[in-house]
Amino acid sequence: MCACHAHVPLSSPKGEYCTKVKASAPPQGFAHGSDAEYIYHGSTNNMMFVNICQFGTPENAQSALTAWKGTEKDKLRALKKSVGDESVLVVNPGLSEDSVHAFSRSGTVNIRVKIDGAGGDATGAQDMLTATLKRLQQVQDGKRATVTTTEVAAEADKK
Repeated sequence: MCACHAHVPLSSPKGEYCTKVKASAPPQGFAHGSDAEYIYHGSTNNMMFVNICQFGTPENAQSALTAWKGTEKDKLRALKKSVGDESVLVVNPGLSEDSVHAFSRSGTVNIRVKIDGAGGDATGAQDMLTATLKRLQQVQDGKRATVTTTEVAAEADKK
């Protein structure tokens, strides 16, 4: 895969990464969450961000997901295979030339994967989104989180 450098901050009580634009107040119903960022190919032009946010109710999670996705309906794309209760890709949002955002909601949990330097290729974002949700489900089931993006990619390539 890639030689990656990861920066993984501790869970933030603010949840600023759970808003569309970083805000000083968390979104309605925010309970807790965490975020991570990865640099690949040794460049800050090639970065991946993973945000996980849990809310008090599925309605709060759905509302926050709607805000995350933004208003550029022409940039929305369906995932090859749905992840969680609802999921969507946003390709090249805003002024970005080569970024992909993948979003999923499963119950009260929202996951966002943002990849800069993807050139519009959503494959990596989809794989990371799927692996992240599967790992969360393993932990919720009292199991060790073992799913990897490599396994998810291999499974997707079979289909």
